[in-house]
Amino acid sequence: MTKAVVAETLPRLGALAQSLRPLPIDPKGIAGAAPVFRYLTRNLLLYIDPGCSVVASASNKEVFRSVADAVANLKEDLAGTPFSAQFAISEADAAYEKSSTIVECAEPANASLKHVQLEAAANARRQIASIRAIMISR
Repeated sequence: MTKAVVAETLPRLGALAQSLRPLPIDPKGIAGAAPVFRYLTRNLLLYIDPGCSVVASASNKEVFRSVADAVANLKEDLAGTPFSAQFAISEADAAYEKSSTIVECAEPANASLKHVQLEAAANARRQIASIRAIMISR
């Protein structure tokens, strides 16, 4: 599955790369913020798609559904900005990391699905707020 994501993402990155042109100056300081932005977004993407089941009572898609929607909204907000390409790089990095990582999973928690969803949403909101703060400061 992850190899398919990488195979799907790499052509998009290639298409993005061809449409980008270097700028002589970086008026908003995006180049300086790009590594931190990519680090935070890659961590967020890995957080919402863990390699192991989080709870025994539901799939990870169900656990992280609202969080995935928030990430999709963030991605939509990035469209047309210099951070859009940085997000695409983060997606490819996360897909590559997942494809080259072997995980050993513990037994999933028997916690309440609602509790885990609320905790995941709160954690993701903090991460997204940090990402948006970088965007605003540039």
